[in-house]
Amino acid sequence: MSAAVFTREPAFLAAVAELPIAARVADGAHDAVAVLGGERVVEQALRAQDDGAVALVVSDAVSLRTADFEALHAGVRIPLVIARRRVRPDVANGLGAASDAVRAVVVEASATAAERIGTTRDAVAWARLLARGDLRSVAVEATPTASLALFERATVPVTVLVSVARTGASVIRAHTLGHERAEVTIDDGALVQRVEQTTGEGTTIAPHRFETLHRLTLRRALAAAADQTQPTDLADALHDARFADALAAAESAEPRRHKRS
Repeated sequence: MSAAVFTREPAFLAAVAELPIAARVADGAHDAVAVLGGERVVEQALRAQDDGAVALVVSDAVSLRTADFEALHAGVRIPLVIARRRVRPDVANGLGAASDAVRAVVVEASATAAERIGTTRDAVAWARLLARGDLRSVAVEATPTASLALFERATVPVTVLVSVARTGASVIRAHTLGHERAEVTIDDGALVQRVEQTTGEGTTIAPHRFETLHRLTLRRALAAAADQTQPTDLADALHDARFADALAAAESAEPRRHKRS
């Protein structure tokens, strides 16, 4: 039996059409997966939950403030999935199983001022994914044109550098250091999302993903609704947003140093 999906967004309506057996369009949020977008996402989420939605989808994470993620984390009790175009779960799966070969993680990103917050969050996300867990802040320095942060995950040091470009699409390049190496390239302009793994046996490149982000997100939401399991999307997004706030604190020309937290 197909599951109901309440959305007015064209991209998600197209995703429903691509999943005719699994999904159908609904007239309201009751007993449906509700797609949230536009303004006042927190209010939309709580209203949909009160109306009996079985799961929620945030269609545009970039538009949410850290306070919005905190409010969602505090108030949402049903499964919630977040669409993050630079941090697709199917691409991240190319990293494979955790390895004790990682000795350090380095992430470099470039974005325009308008894209800085979103790109910084996603750079922190890839740092978290490569380090295999939540990060702890050690030090952050920022200027109006760049931010540099040192994090750690257990005994693994993690460096994130974000520079501000005048023009151009956002780019994230991340890699691990060790006798095994993982490399991630996210290039909005070139439409590249690539994960490479190098071991003593050679280099493997994860296959290109052709599924649209909206279809992928909807499939994940339908699965979470069916199992009534809470994905880690919201906790991960909140983690990334909090650290990105510190990284993006480059409003003044004077460098700022943040102590351990």
